[in-house]
Amino acid sequence: MHVDVTSSPLTDDLARELNEQFVQQFGPILSSAELVKALGYSSMAAYRQAITRDTVPVPLFQIRNRRGRFALARDVAIWLSEQRRSATMGGSARSTNDAK
Repeated sequence: MHVDVTSSPLTDDLARELNEQFVQQFGPILSSAELVKALGYSSMAAYRQAITRDTVPVPLFQIRNRRGRFALARDVAIWLSEQRRSATMGGSARSTNDAK
């Protein structure tokens, strides 16, 4: 279950700031280890389980002759910004109800 971030423009100030920080720290592509931290997974095992269940919230891709899965810093920044926006607009109450 992926959030469609590919059509979202990077217009949000928070998304733009996060993208700049990710690119400065990691480059434009985040590796699996970096995605574990950036997406808030508790461990690499939890991240792998999310891949198996197809619940990683950003598009992942593989690179020929490289191990693991990757995501664009831009996609991660947009997703994080959207999470923050939904939390400040009453989305956190909806999340609590979804957990039941």
